[in-house]
Amino acid sequence: MFSRREVDALFGDAARVLQRSQLLLDERTPHTPSPSTSHSQTYISTSTSAHAHTHTPYSYAASHSYGVLPPSPSLEAALRGLRRLADADAFLDATNAVARRLRDESQRPTAAMQKRRRHRRACPLLRRVVDGLAHVQHEWRSADNTPAGSVWADAAPLAQSLLLAGLFADLAHTIATAAATHNAMLQEMTTSGELPTLHEPHTDELLDQLCRARAGLPEEDVESMDAQIVRVICNLPKTELESVVPSEISALLLFPSLIPYIVLHVSPTLTDTNILKPVERAATKLLPMYLNENFLDFRRASKQLVQHVVLIGVYVALGQQSMPSWGLQRVIGFTKQLFDAFLIPVETAFASSLPRAGVTEDVREGVAEPLCRLARSWIQWEKKNDSSTTCTVAGAKVLLPLWCTASYRALIVVESLAHAELGVVSGRGNATVQQKKYYSMLQQSNGKVTTAILSAVTEDRQLLYEETTARSTHGHKVFRIHEGTSGPSVFVYLDNGTVYMKVGRERVFRRAKSVEDVFSVFVSTTP
Repeated sequence: MFSRREVDALFGDAARVLQRSQLLLDERTPHTPSPSTSHSQTYISTSTSAHAHTHTPYSYAASHSYGVLPPSPSLEAALRGLRRLADADAFLDATNAVARRLRDESQRPTAAMQKRRRHRRACPLLRRVVDGLAHVQHEWRSADNTPAGSVWADAAPLAQSLLLAGLFADLAHTIATAAATHNAMLQEMTTSGELPTLHEPHTDELLDQLCRARAGLPEEDVESMDAQIVRVICNLPKTELESVVPSEISALLLFPSLIPYIVLHVSPTLTDTNILKPVERAATKLLPMYLNENFLDFRRASKQLVQHVVLIGVYVALGQQSMPSWGLQRVIGFTKQLFDAFLIPVETAFASSLPRAGVTEDVREGVAEPLCRLARSWIQWEKKNDSSTTCTVAGAKVLLPLWCTASYRALIVVESLAHAELGVVSGRGNATVQQKKYYSMLQQSNGKVTTAILSAVTEDRQLLYEETTARSTHGHKVFRIHEGTSGPSVFVYLDNGTVYMKVGRERVFRRAKSVEDVFSVFVSTTP
């Protein structure tokens, strides 16, 4: 950028050029220069001298020039450029001062800022930056003949940096308190099994100030600012109490107002990457954790994940209350995606695995019961705190069935596990559940038997299904089904959905009449 001295020199040169141009025009004009023209020449000199002292260079261009000089596109362009340069120079000076103030406040907060934070002012620095930028933007837009849009477009990246600096400075001063509050809330939820008194995002100025900040920026700068906010917040370290919860989720819950902001305003791609995908990955790890670790760790991890999923859904619902009606549809869609990200991996993994003794009780205590109790607590809280606004009441009526459905889905998982576990204990198996699973797999394969179906049937009958190095005469992979080290073996391969088999040392494969025909040899050898 130019220094102030260079800008003043540019204005002086421009004034002298205008004077010379006016003299040349007067010489070529047959009539005598009018008094108004002489006055305009004197005014240029006066206005230029005044600019050297007061740094107000545009009064001549804005108020007098077009009435006394012939219209000239090049002159108008030059004046616009000079004014734009002066505005940018003034904005840069102000930005430097604000940046120094933000740096000092982030390192050594003043007593006034500390007092505001003690009085529940979440983001006093961000508020100051937003107010200042809004005032500058208003002044530029209200000034006559000012190319405010062009100047603001150039200044927007700098404004974005100031907004981020103010936001992160505020969050840095409040993160310790936020972490302590969050840990205490999780402890209370674990002890009581219900939702504690929650911070309502729509009463927090952080959500309001973020919305105000993005309202004045161009779209590309808004997207850049949102991406940086999400990246910084989601990379904060998580606490020891949340070792099994994705860091993105635990970090977001430190600042609940950011959750509805991300869901309602930020790009859906960022929402999916930083909220939905981490929940899905964590839910997918529950079954391996159950199979490889002790049951107490599984229950603890499941409860923590349920708590965080519920808190995210609750904060999004609370944040929507201060949003216009269009936000309700985004909240509904996100709530469905959130519960799907958590429940689909649980439903798929535990339904397809061989049940162990006690798995029903562990899943009930770790997943279904915490989810049902927290959902019931949220529903009761919503009914008790129903607002009179039409938007809030409509949102509650639409969201509550989603919570009830999520609880029901968790109970269905427990029920299916109970049936499967009972079948294993009784020795009869769970034929109904298995048949439903096979039927679903056949539907997906258009009625053709696949390797996945054979593998599922083999696992359900507690047999082993292994790929061999052999190949059929047509090059198909050959699989071996057996009971272990002793007992018969059946070799099979698939040709476009048709099963071919041979038992033991038979030399020729024959076409199986059905899938049941493949396993009949094991039934006949059972004592």
